[in-house]
Formats: sequence, C-alpha cells, structure tokens
Amino acid sequence: MLNRYRIYQMTPTAEHIDYAAEKYRFHRATPHHLLVYTNKRKPGGSTLIRNARSLPAPDREWVAACNIIIAGEALHNDPDAQAGILNFLADLEKELEKEQVRLKEAERKVQTIYQNLLRQINVLSAKFSNMPMDALFRAYDRAMGNNPWIQNKRVKQINTLPVEYSKDAIGEAIKNPGGNEALLRGTHHALEATAYPMLKIRKLYTDLMTYNYYTAPAFTDEDDAKTPEFWREAALLEKFNDKLDPKANAHKATGQAIQEGKVFYYIRYDVDKSHNKVNYAFMQKLPPDWLKIIGYNNISGYTVSFDMFYFLQPGTDWRQFGDLFIPYLESFDAVIEPPGNAVFASKGWRVNLDKLAQMKDLVGNPEAYVQNGRWAYWVTLPIDKVWGFEIDDTNPNLASTMTGLYLSMSAIAQYEQVQLELVQNPLIAVMTGEIPYRNDSAAPQDDGIKLSEGGRILYETLWYNMLSQNNTSGIGFFMAPAENLKLHQLAEAPSATEISTNGYGYAVEKSGLAGLIPINDNPRAGTVNISIQLEAKYCQRVYQQFERMMNYIYSTLNLRYTWRFHMFGDLYNDEKERANMQKSMSMGVLPDLYRYNAIMGRSLLDDLSMSAAVKESGVLDMRLPLVTSYTAKNGGQLPPSPGGRKWISQMSQAKERRI
Repeated sequence: MLNRYRIYQMTPTAEHIDYAAEKYRFHRATPHHLLVYTNKRKPGGSTLIRNARSLPAPDREWVAACNIIIAGEALHNDPDAQAGILNFLADLEKELEKEQVRLKEAERKVQTIYQNLLRQINVLSAKFSNMPMDALFRAYDRAMGNNPWIQNKRVKQINTLPVEYSKDAIGEAIKNPGGNEALLRGTHHALEATAYPMLKIRKLYTDLMTYNYYTAPAFTDEDDAKTPEFWREAALLEKFNDKLDPKANAHKATGQAIQEGKVFYYIRYDVDKSHNKVNYAFMQKLPPDWLKIIGYNNISGYTVSFDMFYFLQPGTDWRQFGDLFIPYLESFDAVIEPPGNAVFASKGWRVNLDKLAQMKDLVGNPEAYVQNGRWAYWVTLPIDKVWGFEIDDTNPNLASTMTGLYLSMSAIAQYEQVQLELVQNPLIAVMTGEIPYRNDSAAPQDDGIKLSEGGRILYETLWYNMLSQNNTSGIGFFMAPAENLKLHQLAEAPSATEISTNGYGYAVEKSGLAGLIPINDNPRAGTVNISIQLEAKYCQRVYQQFERMMNYIYSTLNLRYTWRFHMFGDLYNDEKERANMQKSMSMGVLPDLYRYNAIMGRSLLDDLSMSAAVKESGVLDMRLPLVTSYTAKNGGQLPPSPGGRKWISQMSQAKERRI
C-alpha cells in the first residue's frame, strides 16, 4: 500500500525516460530530473528520495496526485486496504486532535495565514509522509479549521478586550490619551461591565439617533425621470441599501465609536450591474489594536496603517477579510522568519530587515521595526476601501471621548462595596479608652499595667484584627489593658444607603445626561426636552461620515445618473419633522416625500410598490366612508347598506360556494 511506495530520482536522458515509461506506472520527467514513484525494486542508476519535502512544489503536487490515485484504487478494490486507510485517517485525526490540545494549553494556536498553514502541513507530512495531501487537508480542517473555541476567540479579538486598571493607572493615561489608546479602550470596555451607568450612557447616545435614510437623484430633470434606465438605477441602489442595511450598521458604528473613539470598517460589496443585482454588501470591522492613523485623504478622511503581525496571532486568518490583504502577503511572507523550528508560536517571529531593504516596488509602503521586544510590519491600507467613523473629529486619537468619566465610573463599584459593609454594620456607638504605657525616658520602674511602645503597637494590631474578623457581624470582644473606658452613643446612626446613589448621580451629572437618565424621583419635563435636543447632536458626525462613504460607493458603480445618499433623524425631532413633511406635501412640495417615507421606514420605491399593490387588490372598494349624523341631516349620502333580503341571499350563496 502507500507505505511501500518510494520516490527515486534519475538523470533525464532519453534512455531513462523510455525505460521509466515502459516499466513504471508513475513517472515524471523535467529538464532537471526524472522521478519514478513505485513500490517495486529500485530502478537501476537511480537514487532514493528520502524526504519528499526536499522536492520542488510541482513535484510534491505530483506525488500527492499519485497517492490519491493509489488510495482510491485500494479503497475500491481491496476491502483490507480500505480498512487500513480508514484506520490511518482515524489515527491521523486523533494525532491532530492531540496536537490541538497541546497548542491550546500552551497558548500557541495554529496560524492560518497561508504560508504558516503550509508549514504546519509540512510538519504533519513529515510524520505521515505517504498520506495523500487532500486527505491530510481534510483531516486538518476537521481538527483545527472549524474549531468553535478558536473561531469565538478570533471574533472577540476584533474589539479591544476589557482590562481593569487601577485608578492611578487610569489617571495617568487620561493625561496622555494619544499615548495610551489601548489602555483607555480596554478600560472603557471593562467599565461597561462593572459600572452600569457607563453602559447606559453609551446606549442612550446610540439610541437617541434614529438613522433614517433615503437615496435621491441629483442633477436630473423630468425627462430623465421618464427613462427606464433611471428607474433601473433607482432599483439597483435600493437593493444595495437593503443588502448593506445602513440603519443597523450606522447604529453599530456609533456605539463602537463611542467605546473606542474611532472605528474602521472594510466595505465589501459585489454589484452585478448588467443583471441589476447585488450579490452582497456588508461592513467588516478591523481590529483597533492593530491599526494606527498615519494621515488624511480626500476620500475616506483618515489614512490608516495595519500591522500584518496580527495574522500571526492565534485563530486569525487573512481570508476572513476577503481580498483586502492579498497585495501585501507576498512581501510579508518573504521577509518574516519563524522562531527556530517552531511553526505555531506567535511570539518570536521577526522581520529580516536586510531582505526587506533589497525589495523594490513594495505595495503599501511597509514599515518594519522592533520595539520593546515586539516586531511590527505596518502596511498602508487602501483609502477607498477602509472607512472610519468617529464622534469627535478634533483629534486622531483611537480612544473614547468619555475618558473624563473613567475615574468617576471606576469608583462606583467601590462605593457599592463600602455601602454594603456600612449597611451590614451600622455605626451606632463608639467606645474609647486609655492604655497607659511606660515612658522610657523617665526612671525605670516596674508596673504590671503600663506597656512599652512595642506592647501598645501589638495590642493595636490585635484590635484591628478583631475588627476585621467581626466585620460581618458587627460585634466583637477583646480584652485590653485599658482604663477610663467610656461609651459614646451616637444620637443618630449615620445612613449609608445614599453612598452609591450619590456616586451614581455625580457620574451622570458629570456626563451632562442628568436630564435623560433619572437620578431622582422628580425629573422635570423642561429639563428632559432641553437635554434631548442637545444630546441628540452628540453623534451627528456619524451621519456625515456614512453619507460620504455611501456617495463614494455609488460613484464606483458607473451609473448614468447622479444619486445622493442622505441620513438624518433623532427621537426628539422625528415626530415634528413628520408633521412638517405632511403639511409641506399638502402644499405640493414633492421632494419632502423622500424624507417622509424615510421617517416611516420605507423608500420611494417601497411606496410605489405598496400603493400599486393596494390599488390593484380592490381593498379600497371595500372601505366605507364615514358618515356622521350631522352630514346625514344636511344631505349627506349614506353608504350603501348591506341590509335586506338581497344581501342575505348573496351571503348564503357565497357560503354555499365555499362549502
């Protein structure tokens, strides 16, 4: 079977080629060598190839193809061979599963960037040298590629992971947000889990906006609107909008921009204009910990660079971002070097700077260096494919605009702990006493009560230990050589129930949202109205950025007519604007129909489709006009009455037909 086949190399002479063709089923001739793959005796004048990995890639592929043929025939003709191969595959999968466990325990997960995948396959091929390559890949994929643990970790790492820092560390980071971006992002995510007001504030800002949108023509006239091509393009753009779902994506981008300051997406879409079809359109977030802003441009706004070492981390794969990173892979693969013979290790990889300096015409202007023991390989991403969203456009920091709340929010959990302890152990009385101690400067004299300074410190330590041990019960007893003991009864036990409430209220007031997030039992309507008007503008910058992105995408579709994307709306103004749109449309202002439909959650084409469906359904003929007693008295026409024997007869006939 497979383990009996060997690879032999011969000189590619005409005589040898004819001999191989006559005697051996599997042979391959190249200008450099003649290969024979056989389970028979060694051909005369040949040398044994002990390691198939030493062969060039085309030769290795040929050997793999031969193995597939051999294995297929064995499976078909020989039941014993079939059992053997199946057992071999099962053993291989077990070995791969064991390897996975070892990698998981060592936090050295398989790297699925293409060159590392091949290196890993080569490692396994050395262990299973006669295994067909397609079977090897299938077993590898079952054991590693679809592992839910790895996939889940990869998805989580798209965002900055929550990290809890001390108040001192947060305070120092706030002083220099540009130099501590990752720390501040991790702090924000951690605070949303530990301090509920932080999550509430982010959700409030995100949900204040309603993300209404519509696509309307620009620079067109009445004749243009009469052409079939005009409406064909309008339908195509509506299909694109439906696929991309601007409302949901803008809502998500707003929340993530609040958390991380700025968030960047790779926009992926495929439009089949000839068939007026949109195959897919979606936004894919890039991991902020591996991005940096390096400049500005007139298309997407920010020019960003990406560290390709991201793809040497556990569970990552360049293919999860489509074709975005394909232009950079060849040069990156050529200059990175693994740490010794380790294939899985994400740490220890380095860049061969000498090799990089010799390369020319590199895509993305790569910049490689090592800092604090960590290598980086930065490439500039295309400005027309990567789009950023932000709340504040006054600085390029990848950190939240809410950093000023971090110290207050980090104290809320501490306030609640202190409050809990005080509620469980209310302070109602204090006992004081005097412990006389010996004055070493005076004349020494024996005294059974007076203590030395060291003895006093000892009793103080024992006293504090007693308090700590009895903290939950509130009652403790300890004997100490004290005199003049006095009990001080407090007139009123101090209340601790307001500690966390006051801390919560202070944080909310500091955020400027006291009018929208109630901190007392008597919120004022006037304050709420003013606050919602002001705070609804907080995230309006996202609307402008989304419009800019969508309009650019429209321009890449090579449409005949010009179209513009618009996004607007918030909870406070939508109802007023809807009333204004109704009034203006009654006066003949037709363009307002676009905004009115957008507020109602539909497009102009939706309106046309639904109106046509309702009209042709005949349901309008079944609607009866409302007639009041006043209109009836003044000559108003009553609707046709369904009464009388005629109506009863018709209903009976209809019932019989249904039966």
